[in-house]
Amino acid sequence: MGWLINWGKSKLIPTQSITWLGIQWSTTDSSLSLAPENARNTLNIIRRCAFSRTLSRRQCESLFGSLNFAASALPLGRLKHRRLSREVNSHFPLHPRDLQRPVPASLSRLLKQWLSPGSLRTPVPWTHPTPTVIVATDASDVGWGLQSQLGHQACGGWSEESRLTHINYRELHIVKEWLLKFPTPRGTSIRFDMDNSTAVSCIKRQDREKQRCGPPRLHNGDSGNRYIRRKFSQDSVALMLNALRPTSRKQYQSCWRRFQIFLSSADRPLSQDTVLSFLTWLSSTGNRAPATVISHVSALADPLWFGADIHLEGRALSLLSRGIRATSTPGPRNIPRWSLHKVLASVESLTQTQGEDERLMSSLFLLALASGFRASQLAALTRHPNFTSFGENDNYLTLAPSPTFLAKNERFDRLIAPLRVPALKGDHSHLPLCPVHATRAYIEHTKHLAPTHLFYNSRSHKPLKTRTISKLLCKVIEKAGPGNSPKAHSIRGMAASLAFLRSRSLTRVQELGGWASI
Repeated sequence: MGWLINWGKSKLIPTQSITWLGIQWSTTDSSLSLAPENARNTLNIIRRCAFSRTLSRRQCESLFGSLNFAASALPLGRLKHRRLSREVNSHFPLHPRDLQRPVPASLSRLLKQWLSPGSLRTPVPWTHPTPTVIVATDASDVGWGLQSQLGHQACGGWSEESRLTHINYRELHIVKEWLLKFPTPRGTSIRFDMDNSTAVSCIKRQDREKQRCGPPRLHNGDSGNRYIRRKFSQDSVALMLNALRPTSRKQYQSCWRRFQIFLSSADRPLSQDTVLSFLTWLSSTGNRAPATVISHVSALADPLWFGADIHLEGRALSLLSRGIRATSTPGPRNIPRWSLHKVLASVESLTQTQGEDERLMSSLFLLALASGFRASQLAALTRHPNFTSFGENDNYLTLAPSPTFLAKNERFDRLIAPLRVPALKGDHSHLPLCPVHATRAYIEHTKHLAPTHLFYNSRSHKPLKTRTISKLLCKVIEKAGPGNSPKAHSIRGMAASLAFLRSRSLTRVQELGGWASI
């Protein structure tokens, strides 16, 4: 049939144990384990890292790659790997990746667990064995219960602290209660029947439950709002949460998860001293910037006040914030290294072509430079004449994003006014770098597309998302000067600088940018 056999990797004699892809497969007992050579190489890597005094982020990532492969063939390998990942992420920032940092004692202890005799050679079954014990569990807001086929029964209520945790956490708590109250012999296969697919997946994947004891998450429609719902009605809470944009709610969720992990690892009571210790940990060990630490204060303030009567205000917090700013090392300023003249020359060559890709990139860049809009604002523009309109003889272009969109620096009571972009004209004709003419040419070339968006993918004809627009803007800059590592947001700064040089008025720049202050 035309197949070529690799004789070097083939076994011509029937066998019940074969090595394939670095894993030793045994059909005798349906188990798999690391191949001897692979286990030896992985052991050497772990030993070098475990007894090193310093490591870099890049070396940790290389170690993770080896352990991630080995985890699938080791007992509780995935669980050990996730503990290592959490420990490394808390002590080794992403950047700079090659900077040597001291290895904490907690990381060395976790690595040495992999060095125990036979830890990398213990086989695991490649399929789940037939369960010998079946346990049915269920949890609710009131209490929990379990029953096994061996006659074990247990039930109980929740403490005040446990009642505030996520339902996924409570479902896993029942599994823990059964394992502690009714020990089973080693090697027993147990099946837990529960109506929570997340908890089942967590057990199968040897994952860790991300919802810890402590303050709940703050976002609309989730049980994490119980702290606030204790004092206010559901309708009032819904309106209060609408004051936060979706991006802010997402950021607050991330802050809450980080605080919950800190509480569970530090094993400390919930108090203002614990919150201040968490902020100190973020600044020192977590290597967070001062602005990031202050954003955590905003995320923790309201729920801790309403639920635990902890006020994150006062002299202590003020001094801590000032101390974090005073002791933090300012990072390098992100100054654009690309030349606007070179980019405009490259864009001018794009305007001379008739392709849809070139029309898209030229109109997108020129409009971003003329308006100073963020990529998210450009993605929210539409072709509807009520929001995107041209003046007489295309002398100007009026832009207003979709009414369902709010910019980063907008509020419902402080909206940015529609922007008028004037045309660049010479002797009774538009110049090649005129943003109004480029936008008109792009719309005419793609007039068969829906008016719900302004910019579309030239191949799939789907609306461009914020990330795609950022990539296209960077692509335009990279084409004019390769190796400059541009950022799309730098175009907004360039637009503000050009507006100031033209008007010589900071008030006018503030008005055009929609900033509350400069």
